[in-house]
Amino acid sequence: MEILEQGVISHQPGRGAYMPVITPLSDGSYIASQHVGSGLGSPDNHIEVLRSENGRDWIDIHSGAPSDGYCYRGPKISEVPDGRLVMTAGRFEATIETSERT
Repeated sequence: MEILEQGVISHQPGRGAYMPVITPLSDGSYIASQHVGSGLGSPDNHIEVLRSENGRDWIDIHSGAPSDGYCYRGPKISEVPDGRLVMTAGRFEATIETSERT
């Protein structure tokens, strides 16, 4: 994800950030989500969530690879009428094939 005046807001070296979504919230702040991994469909994909009070300065509020045997892609966060946040995302088995070719 990139904010034109700030640059890239995912700072994990050697990893790409895919399918970013920025959601404006009712309190005037913003929340952003994307999936991060070594490739678009790689088995190491996980969700990164960032928050901004002003749309310019972002803090990472969630990042890290899951340990449940799944990878996650395409997150989107929505605010429901009572102010709670709901995230939807795709979940896939995180199998890494390690076959030898002869």
